[in-house]
Amino acid sequence: MLSHSYPVIRAPYAWPSGSVTLPGVYFGVDRDSGFYRIGADNWALAVGAVNALELSTTALVVNEGGADRDFRVESDTNANMLVVDAGQNHAAYGGASRLDTFLVLDAGAETTAQGEFSKVQVRNGAAITTNTGNTAVYALQVAEPNITVGTATPTNGVTLYIPNAPTEATNNYALWVDSGSSRLDGSLWVESTPTEGAAGEQLTSGGTGAVMTWDAAASTIESKRNIRVWDSPGEALRAILGTPIYRFNYKAPADRDGYAGLSDLDTEYVGPLAHEAPWAMHYGGRILNPINTFGYLALSIQALHEEITALHTRLAAAGV
Repeated sequence: MLSHSYPVIRAPYAWPSGSVTLPGVYFGVDRDSGFYRIGADNWALAVGAVNALELSTTALVVNEGGADRDFRVESDTNANMLVVDAGQNHAAYGGASRLDTFLVLDAGAETTAQGEFSKVQVRNGAAITTNTGNTAVYALQVAEPNITVGTATPTNGVTLYIPNAPTEATNNYALWVDSGSSRLDGSLWVESTPTEGAAGEQLTSGGTGAVMTWDAAASTIESKRNIRVWDSPGEALRAILGTPIYRFNYKAPADRDGYAGLSDLDTEYVGPLAHEAPWAMHYGGRILNPINTFGYLALSIQALHEEITALHTRLAAAGV
């Protein structure tokens, strides 16, 4: 049987301070790896003659020597609960670091029975007391990425980018503001190909699942096709004469059963009902069409003018 003898160390014992290249306490033949003293209440762990972990009364520093050594913390089931990739100078929480992202938040697979589950949540448990000089308090502030253009200019520069929305729920949103006012001091682009619109244009909804676009009742020949002269003004006059006109107020949005309307609930309006004047409607027969309305009125005036002219001719022929 082999026997080993070990030195008996009686406390307290003062180990030699050593250095990062020759620690005062090392193990086996790895004389450049071990513990050493830097100064008063300040010691470190060297690995391969590089400061890997340093402790003092003010800080605990990992990789003080600046080596290309990654830092990783495992949880019960996630091997990459926290990762700092020294070579990339990037970090990750919950997954591997990426070359194209400074900080990755990548929650692992979850099975939850919570009423609501969030991958990231900013809580407001502790109150913030303001004092003289405070001008604003933010729960989350995101600054622009501060791009320095090098050999190529990026196509898009974005402060906050939401690439997509979920599809698995009953209701799916890329962004949900549940309450309060939303303030936008810059330009707002609500369409697939961003533009700022031209003078006189309005944002128009294309319906459920469609993008909003700039639209207007334009009347230039360049904006029209299938142009034909309507040579039967009497038809337009008969349509107008056969349309009942009502006085009415708009219902509150909650009482419209999803139908469109104006938000001005106090003004008494004068006009037709959509189902009785299809000639004056568009967007599925729901919205008043200003172009058709003007066109039918103009044709009706022409028809009346023709009748008045014909009447004058008959009266003149009769000597009246």
